[in-house]
Amino acid sequence: MSNYSRLAIYKILLKGDTFGEKVYDPEGIINGGKPFILYTETVKGFMEEVKNTKLDFDEVIRSSEEGAKIGNAQKEPIVALLKSIVESEKYSEGVVLERLRDGTVQELLKKL
Repeated sequence: MSNYSRLAIYKILLKGDTFGEKVYDPEGIINGGKPFILYTETVKGFMEEVKNTKLDFDEVIRSSEEGAKIGNAQKEPIVALLKSIVESEKYSEGVVLERLRDGTVQELLKKL
């Protein structure tokens, strides 16, 4: 099973999932009292799968240019977008939750 097939499975697994929630800790026991995101196991699995997907960025560029010429999205740029969403979580907690709730991730997964 290719990496892309493993990612595509999540379009089914994420259907009906609650994705997670923002958790507040006013007592400061966890995370120094700052709110944090508690993701479901399905989302954690999705994020891990995306992180483990290997991409050759020269291939991403080539596929992106090729897809633009023929008006069809190629898989490599779609996976690169998914990786950028997941990787941005470390800079801004909650990005993945927002992109799941607004349907961005699901639309990208449909294109795989």
